[in-house]
Amino acid sequence: MINGYLVGPSANLANANLANMNLVGINISGANLSGANLSGANLSGASLMQTNLNDANLSDANLSGAIVTYTGLQGANLTGANFTSANMYAAHFDNADLSNANLTGVFLLSTNLTGANLSGVVSGGIIGTPSALPAGWALVNGYLVP
Repeated sequence: MINGYLVGPSANLANANLANMNLVGINISGANLSGANLSGANLSGASLMQTNLNDANLSDANLSGAIVTYTGLQGANLTGANFTSANMYAAHFDNADLSNANLTGVFLLSTNLTGANLSGVVSGGIIGTPSALPAGWALVNGYLVP
């Protein structure tokens, strides 16, 4: 139980308020967190495989070292989120707001960033080629550049 919610793999946490929670290393694979508020949450090292985070608020969340594979983040607010060294294989960030997010050292192979807002994003050491980038953006020597 975290903040009154039963949190774990495959949990239904749609629209849950988990803002500023310490969720380090938690396994919420396959969970439904669509529309949830995880702003400022610490999800470093968490397993978010196949998790639905569509339209969720993860602004200023710490997802460093998290496993975000096959995860849906369409339309999510990820402003200022820290994804340092996260595994984001085949994740879907379509139309997500990643402005000012830290994507240093992430694994982006087959990740879809169509229509994502990447303004002010910090990058470098990116591994793998995304399946799609926003119009006008490219991946050059491990950096996302407009």
